[in-house]
Amino acid sequence: MSSTDTSDEGIDVFAIVDYNDEEVSAVAAVLLAVDNTTDLLFHSSELNHLDQNYVDPAGGVTDQLGALTRMPSLFATMTNMTVDMFNELSAAVCPVIQSHARSTGDAHTGRGRPPKLSPEQRLLSFLLFLKHDNLCVFDGHHWNWSKSSVNDDSIFVSSCVNAAIANEIRWPTEHERRAAGTRLADFPGCIGHIDGTLVKIRRPHRDPLHSRWFNGRKKIYCVNNTVAVDHDGLFIFIDCGYPGSFHDITILRHSQLHANWRDHFVHEDNYFQYLLGDPGYTGEDMYIMRRVARREIEAGSEAVIDAFNSMHAGRRVRVEWGIGGLKRKWKRLMKQFDSTKPKFALIFRSACLLTNFIHRRRQNMKIVLDADDDNEGGGWDGDY
Repeated sequence: MSSTDTSDEGIDVFAIVDYNDEEVSAVAAVLLAVDNTTDLLFHSSELNHLDQNYVDPAGGVTDQLGALTRMPSLFATMTNMTVDMFNELSAAVCPVIQSHARSTGDAHTGRGRPPKLSPEQRLLSFLLFLKHDNLCVFDGHHWNWSKSSVNDDSIFVSSCVNAAIANEIRWPTEHERRAAGTRLADFPGCIGHIDGTLVKIRRPHRDPLHSRWFNGRKKIYCVNNTVAVDHDGLFIFIDCGYPGSFHDITILRHSQLHANWRDHFVHEDNYFQYLLGDPGYTGEDMYIMRRVARREIEAGSEAVIDAFNSMHAGRRVRVEWGIGGLKRKWKRLMKQFDSTKPKFALIFRSACLLTNFIHRRRQNMKIVLDADDDNEGGGWDGDY
């Protein structure tokens, strides 16, 4: 076939461009060399592509952990933490994963089929599951794992994270609370901020009381959760998994924080501790200083109340930053939660624990905490 032949048998690609014979020969030589090189590469036994690097070639498990740790900047983008942070987290969580069975949660007996992934890879898989809003089918494709395995193992690893680093969320000690009460000159005694946050879920068709999960204000089926953060944005209390129709004050009155509030706050004649909250926390003024609602403003006091509300909102915005940072880091909480409701509390708690874990190990957080320790009259006692 000549270079100008355009019959039905095919089209010569060199006819598209006006090449002379020498140029055609040169291009053909280059294409032939590339083809030979590619053939040699893919038939070489020494080839070690990232996507061909298997932890277990017989099981066909792709080693995403090895690939990501060789690229630290990409690892931080994909997981929210540095490789050193991940290694520290692995040292705490992986022994728990290794020693417990996924199906029952009991101590591992060593019998049965071993997991496809190593404990470190299972932890990385959970972080990717939580960090990104991908479908489980997509995550499973990367690990050469089934959708059910990704789902079940993510819930199991979540419970292991909750057990291994449970102390990342804790109520401040009395010494820490007294130090925190001096942080805001406008609100002496304020040790933190409290608010609720919603996470959208599918309509629970099998639940005859599914209307409990519908929030009329947002017009969505959702889960309602209460969180409290300190002045540095760290979570110090969470209570999650309530139906979306529950009001924030209803959740608080069902919590241990309300049942034992005298153990959580110091009340003396000239000093008392409290949280800042929105107007919804009506009736719990003994430990929540809330913003004054419009319907409560008396005539003639508008200017004073507006000034207080403005100052209050400027301080309480920290809890909004804490919630926003949580959902921004773990996008699984920003999409419609696609697992069952009982599993939500595990995932939400893990996200809060991991957020605190990351914040406490960031350099700017260490600087803030170290500065507090150096101030006269106390500060944090070093547990952070």
